[in-house]
Amino acid sequence: MKYKDWDVEYKHGTHWENKPSKHISKFVKYLKKGDKILDIGCGTGRNTIYLFEKGFDVVGTDVSKVAISKAKEISKKKKLSVSFIVEKVENSNFQDNFFNKIYCEQVLQSTKFNKAVAELNRILKPKGMLFVIMCESTIYDDGTEQHPTRDHKDVISEFKKYFTILNEEVTESDGEDRYGKHHHVKLTVVLQKKGE
Repeated sequence: MKYKDWDVEYKHGTHWENKPSKHISKFVKYLKKGDKILDIGCGTGRNTIYLFEKGFDVVGTDVSKVAISKAKEISKKKKLSVSFIVEKVENSNFQDNFFNKIYCEQVLQSTKFNKAVAELNRILKPKGMLFVIMCESTIYDDGTEQHPTRDHKDVISEFKKYFTILNEEVTESDGEDRYGKHHHVKLTVVLQKKGE
């Protein structure tokens, strides 16, 4: 399995950390002024800083101490007071019903999935929105996986325990990184927390 240690990845430098994600503009369309936003698995802060510069109240979290250290340094150089925290998705220190919107890109496939989804539900306000991009599988040409392949039906079933699906899209693409060529099956899903 690839990417076992995220601190090692961020020390080396990753191909995704230099500019905001192409998906973040889709997420912004759902935001309202005054929303409390969480960018979970923020890495070096590319999307968190983008949202902060757009005037949103946003916090970035990541499991990697190296990534969060880099994010804080970038924020400091830009003279921005962005909040970055080291924590796991499955064990958040935020209060219940805290965020209006959560952005979660390329994170959930690397977690204890059921526990992570339950935790995201806990910290999201009723009727709050969760925007997820995740790999259901990433297989390298040598046959190894970046993370365990997840069954689409099981993923959707777990989300439906807590959320209403507003939009769902599965795409496939090929890529290459320092570990080699690989094939992704990605799920993009917009979810609304059930409740009043």
